[in-house]
Amino acid sequence: MNWIKILCSQLMIGILLFTIVDYTYTNHFLSLNPFDPEIEKKYRVSNQFFHHSLKPNFKGKSMWGRNIYEICTDSNGFKSKCNNNFEDNKNFEIGFIGDSFTEAVGLPFDESFVGIFAENNQNLKIANLGVSSYSPTIYLEKIKWHLDNGYTFKHIIVFVDISDIQDEDHYSNYANFRKDLTIIHQENLDKIVNLKTFIKKNFYLSFFAYNLLLNNLKNESENSDSLDSIFTQSRSSWTFDQNSQGYENLGIQGSINRALNKLEKLYLILEQNNIKMSVAVYPWPAQLEEIKRNPNIQNMQSQIWEKFCLGKCTNFIDLFSIFEKEINENSVEYVYSKYYINGDVHFNYEGNKLIYEQLEENLVISK
Repeated sequence: MNWIKILCSQLMIGILLFTIVDYTYTNHFLSLNPFDPEIEKKYRVSNQFFHHSLKPNFKGKSMWGRNIYEICTDSNGFKSKCNNNFEDNKNFEIGFIGDSFTEAVGLPFDESFVGIFAENNQNLKIANLGVSSYSPTIYLEKIKWHLDNGYTFKHIIVFVDISDIQDEDHYSNYANFRKDLTIIHQENLDKIVNLKTFIKKNFYLSFFAYNLLLNNLKNESENSDSLDSIFTQSRSSWTFDQNSQGYENLGIQGSINRALNKLEKLYLILEQNNIKMSVAVYPWPAQLEEIKRNPNIQNMQSQIWEKFCLGKCTNFIDLFSIFEKEINENSVEYVYSKYYINGDVHFNYEGNKLIYEQLEENLVISK
C-alpha cells in the first residue's frame, strides 16, 4: 500500500505547487484577471448628486463578456480616448447622454458611436456623459449638476434606452436612488469577499479550468436557450407585453410617465440655458423580433419619444427604421449577429458604426 501513499503525497505536492504558481501568476504577471468581480469597481464610483459615474482620469482595462477592452476617462469622468492627456475642459459643443449603450460597454471609446463621431468631427468638442444604468432621472440630475457647476453645452443628445422604463420604476424609490451605489461603495471599502470571490480574484488558472470544464459539459440546447433569452428579457419586453414583470412601484405606464416627466424637466432646463435638445431611440434584440412580427407598425418606444419631441427636439433620430429595412432584406438572426455583441443585448463595433452613420446623416448641428 506504500505506492498509494506515495501517489497521494505526490498529488498533494502537485496541487500545492500548482496553487502557488497560479496565485503568483494571477497576482504578479497577469495584466487583467477577467474573473475578478471587482474589475468595474476600479472605475465605477458612487456620486451624491447623480447616483453614480465613472472615476475621473482613469486609464485601465475592463471586461464585458469575453471582450477585454481599454477604458479611459477624462478629468470630468467622461469616457474618452486614451491619448487625450486628460485635459481639463468644461466647455462642449455636444454632450451625448444615455446608459450602457451610449457608454458603449465592451468597446474602447474609439469604437463607440460617440468616439467615431468625435473622430470625424474634430472641430467640435464632444462629451460622453453616458454611463451604464442611467435613465431619465439621472440624465436630468447629471446635466443639471454640470450646468450648475460651470459646464456649457450647445447641444444635448439623449439616447433613450429601452431599459430606461424599468430603471425609472426602480429609481422612483428615492431611497434606492440615494442608497444603491452607497452600498456598492461600502463594499469597496470593506473588501468583504466570500470563498468563490477570493478564488476568482487570486487563482485565474484554476477558475479558467473550471469554466472550461463547465462550458464543455453544456449541451447545444442550453446554448440555444441562452441565446433565446437575449430576445425575451423582461427589461425589453414592455414595448409589446404590458404584463411584463419587474415594475413593482409604478407599473409600466407609470414608469413611462415618470420618464417623460423627467425629460420634460430636462428640456425646460436646456431651453432656459439656450441649449438644443435631440432624442434618439434604437432597438434591443427583442424589438428585432417585434419588428418582424409587426412590420410597418411604429414601435411603442418610437411612438412615445417622437410624440415627446414635437415642438421640443432639434432632431428626433429613430433608428428602428434602419433595422426594419435590414430585417426585411435579410433576417432577424443576420441583423443580430451583424450589429450586436454575441450573446448580449449591446451593440458591437458595427452597430456603433451604424449609429454614427445615422447621426452624420440626420443630425442637424451648427458646426
